Order: sequence, then C-alpha cells, then structure tokens
Amino acid sequence: MKDILDSEKTTLKNIPHGHNNPSVREIEDLAKDVKDSINKYRTTECQKGREMDWDKAKDDWKAHQDETSRHTAELAEDVEPYMLLDE
Repeated sequence: MKDILDSEKTTLKNIPHGHNNPSVREIEDLAKDVKDSINKYRTTECQKGREMDWDKAKDDWKAHQDETSRHTAELAEDVEPYMLLDE
C-alpha cells in the first residue's frame, strides 16, 4: 500500500497546476471572443469590397494577430474543432 501511495505522490508532482492551464470553459469563452473578432474582420473586409469565405477570413485574421491570439485560436480548434467554424 505504501508503494502505491508513494507512486501517486510522484505522479501528482508531474501534473501542472490548474492556474497555469485554462479550463475548458475559459477556452470556450476565448474561442467565442476570437470568433467574434474574426466576424468583425470579415465584415469590415466585405464592406471594403473584398469578398471572402470564413476560412480565408480566419487565416487572414490569424496572420495579423500576435502570437498569443494565434495560439488561443489554435488551442480552441484543437480542443473542439467546431468552435471556430462559421455558423
């Protein structure tokens, strides 16, 4: 029994702390913010006469963002691929 408890303590030390990792709910909220931002970008570009589909708008938006925003968008897509699909 002592061996099992010791191995659990060792295993738990290797798990990152929760405050460093966003929860799924936080990722969903961030994905919604990213999606809204992409929609605004797409609308603005369409008003300028530049028609684009969702995937093109998403790619262009990512290209103009800082690394953190791109990472957030990619994380949201990795967690739930449907999160950043056009509705």
